[in-house]
Amino acid sequence: MFDTQKLIVKPAYNTLSVEFKKLQKKLGIKPQTLHVTRHTFASMLMNAQIRPTLVQNLLGHQDLSMTAHYTHFMQDEADKYNLETALKIS
Repeated sequence: MFDTQKLIVKPAYNTLSVEFKKLQKKLGIKPQTLHVTRHTFASMLMNAQIRPTLVQNLLGHQDLSMTAHYTHFMQDEADKYNLETALKIS
């Protein structure tokens, strides 16, 4: 069996960060770190009521409890409560 994962080139975080800053400058948008952008993406998904398991997969979290850190950005208190309750049960 051929492992395609070995073909994927992963540039260093610093390289991505530098290129990301260049792109932001070129687009004329306020510079943000990759971490802040990732956090914003996750928070926006949670506010849009995207299934937490989908958010988990998109962020590459091994465990749903990692994704639960973004519940404090959820606007609907009932959704936030339901997710936090479900995490306590599992």
